[in-house]
Amino acid sequence: MIGGTAYQGREIPWAWPIEFEPFGEEFDEANPRIMKDETEPDGYAWSAVICAQMAKEYPDSIEQLHSGDTESETCVLWVESEAACKALVQVIWKLIYGSF
Repeated sequence: MIGGTAYQGREIPWAWPIEFEPFGEEFDEANPRIMKDETEPDGYAWSAVICAQMAKEYPDSIEQLHSGDTESETCVLWVESEAACKALVQVIWKLIYGSF
């Protein structure tokens, strides 16, 4: 949790960031399952998949989800509320491990 954040001129009292590198053993099963269209399973691809899944499962939280700090090596996402963070963690967990 990060306090005192401002985004596009708007004060955000607390932000909940999640950052990970989508490589290694824990992604050996998830990457082929998630990246069905032969897309390279990098930070950008994971960010796109997560954002799409958030929009599908938690449409009320999608406006609080930000991915502008993502890079090819690292998926970086942050949200503006605790509820959106819980939703984001659930989506990521299901994508990596298949269920929550």
